[in-house]
Amino acid sequence: SRYADQIGFDYIRNDILRQKGQYELMLGNLDTAYKFFQESMQLSQQHGFQADEVASAIWLSEVDYRQGKLQATVDRLLDALIRARKNHYDEGCLRAHQKLAQVYEEMGSFKPAYEHLKVFTELEKRINLEKNDLKFKTIESVYRTQALQSEARIIQSKNEQLEKEISERKWVEEALRQSEDKYRRLANLDPLTGLNNRRYFYDVALNEMRRVKRYRRPLSILMVDLDQFKNVNDRFGHLTGDQVLQWIAQRLEDFLR
Repeated sequence: SRYADQIGFDYIRNDILRQKGQYELMLGNLDTAYKFFQESMQLSQQHGFQADEVASAIWLSEVDYRQGKLQATVDRLLDALIRARKNHYDEGCLRAHQKLAQVYEEMGSFKPAYEHLKVFTELEKRINLEKNDLKFKTIESVYRTQALQSEARIIQSKNEQLEKEISERKWVEEALRQSEDKYRRLANLDPLTGLNNRRYFYDVALNEMRRVKRYRRPLSILMVDLDQFKNVNDRFGHLTGDQVLQWIAQRLEDFLR
């Protein structure tokens, strides 16, 4: 039990180390950022946190890239890509291919840049197709549930058969509930930041407005804007801009209920 508690503590500590590294990276403190990412890498290797190990390696490659060590960046990304493929970590593969395409292009190695960009595009497409497939499976589960309900009503006089159909229906409904919950979470999340998207905001806002109107209570709305964010994209590129948005999104999740 104590060992399990320690693993849980180290898992949280590992995530905090990477968050600190990303913060220092944003400030331009490359040596400090490298130290945090390296500690995260070592902790991941110690406990076998495979996905975290890949994530730490990719962030370390970003430090190499900021220091102008393009070949070191490539070597670290290729190693991270091998680990991500071995552990079927699609998100790690996606990030590694995207960064490799960018670095190879800057090195003037256009053929490998094209190959990694091609794999990145195909992988991103496959992931999106899997999300769509989940949606279709949810719809299919709805039809199956309705069919089971109709059949159960027809054969109510056959107790043994009815019990069997009810058991199957419960199984399908549970599978449907899990599929719907997963799809609903995906449909309400922004794929870049992991925050709830505009569609979810409108749903919540509408319910809150109805609640305010019914109970005559005050309502406050806080809007957050990133000043001069366009300058980040123009100066450092859209990939870095995306990382800034992800970091800020994580901070908002940390500080808000």
